[in-house]
Amino acid sequence: APNTAELKICRVNRNSGSCLGGDEIFLLCDKVQ
Repeated sequence: APNTAELKICRVNRNSGSCLGGDEIFLLCDKVQ
């Protein structure tokens, strides 16, 4: 579900505080889906 992925990305982004980190996670999620 895209909602779950978005939530995870948001959480990682908040923890990392970096746009690059979020982008990496997004790419990984996109590949998995």
